[in-house]
Amino acid sequence: MAHRDTQINQLQPIPDNFAIYPYVPQLQVLQQVDVFITHGGMNSVHEGLYYGVPEIVIPQQMEQLLNGLRIRAVGAGILLGERPPYGQVTAQELHSALEIILADDTYRTNAKYYGKTLHDAGGYKNAVEEIEAYLKSYQTDLRLA
Repeated sequence: MAHRDTQINQLQPIPDNFAIYPYVPQLQVLQQVDVFITHGGMNSVHEGLYYGVPEIVIPQQMEQLLNGLRIRAVGAGILLGERPPYGQVTAQELHSALEIILADDTYRTNAKYYGKTLHDAGGYKNAVEEIEAYLKSYQTDLRLA
């Protein structure tokens, strides 16, 4: 969810090496980054993988935790803040996770592998075709019964 009305001045002090914006075009940014720090929502996780970007998942609730567990299990990223209250991490934990991912190409290799599976799946157009084909066969089966 984009929070375009975020009051950036409430986030002070902002370190000199940070750029803070109320909104960024995530799909464009993902094509230019080395690591994706995300809350772990299903869309975000898939978008990061689609572009072959390893992830640091910091969940805010259960569904995001499950996505983070899967990212960790397939070696495409690191999960932080996995115990309630979710999302509680220190700057040092985040810094360490970032250093680990940047130093180990296995995370990027795995993210690219799963990104390729998403590309090969054919996207939403193929999903629609598969659903329509299934519904047609299901309707045929009902008529035969």
